[in-house]
Amino acid sequence: MATETAVDVVMPQMGVSVSEGTVTRWLKSEGDQVEADEALLEISTDKVDTEVPSPAAGTVTQILVQEGETVEVGTKLAQIGGASAGNGQAQAAPPEPATAQAAAESEAASSSEGETPTATQIEETKAPEPPLEPEPAPVTPPADGGTDGKSFVSPVVARIASEHGVDPGQVQGSGRGGRVTKKDILDFIEHGAPVAPEPAPEPAAAAPAEAPAEAPAQAPSEAPAPPASPPKPAPPAPPPVVTETGEQLEPMTAMRRGIAEHMRRSLDTSAHVTSAIEVDMSEVVAIRKRL
Repeated sequence: MATETAVDVVMPQMGVSVSEGTVTRWLKSEGDQVEADEALLEISTDKVDTEVPSPAAGTVTQILVQEGETVEVGTKLAQIGGASAGNGQAQAAPPEPATAQAAAESEAASSSEGETPTATQIEETKAPEPPLEPEPAPVTPPADGGTDGKSFVSPVVARIASEHGVDPGQVQGSGRGGRVTKKDILDFIEHGAPVAPEPAPEPAAAAPAEAPAEAPAQAPSEAPAPPASPPKPAPPAPPPVVTETGEQLEPMTAMRRGIAEHMRRSLDTSAHVTSAIEVDMSEVVAIRKRL
């Protein structure tokens, strides 16, 4: 039985790795009757060439993808039943009265809300709530070993400091919370206390302030920007193929194109090497003869 509802014909997935297909030939045209499971079109993928059956019985109202076009899996190819593109535009106008009716209902609802201001008056007559007291800020506990890391010293660090007569408080710690580690005390003993950097001289700091005054005088001496390089010419189009006597041009199928791409990829990525090794087997042959 022919269907009156629109049924979409989509590009099927003919394999897990197949992502697109090419429409090679339509077996039906727009306006033709088709039965369910009847061959509707032929497609070609990089795995297989096959026919696509009709998902329902009815009239082919639309053909969206023409022969020779390649589309992704799941793309709508045609429509069976329902209204065509011209009738669909004509039937799209009637919903306007429903839109106007919905707009009138929304205006009525808004006007009814404006006539009942009792809720707003009730909110205004409510007594103001007392302000909440701010909660005390949580006190962050000090890090392990004090905030400066000098109040706690490990026994190993204390023993090394006592052997070399070093005060751990003078060592800059790199551990957690500034704690002095064994590496810190050994570096301090080996290299001594780090020398504080000398302050920069004042005349050097005043030099940048005078630089802006000289900038306008140097601006005209700047070299002009180099001219933009001319655009590269487009590569020439390949010459047309001329067929000789007895020859004919055949379009490449999706399967052949996929085979060519994989063969070229193999040539580009795989090493093509022939290795030969020469071995003297005379002694092995002599032993085999004795056996």
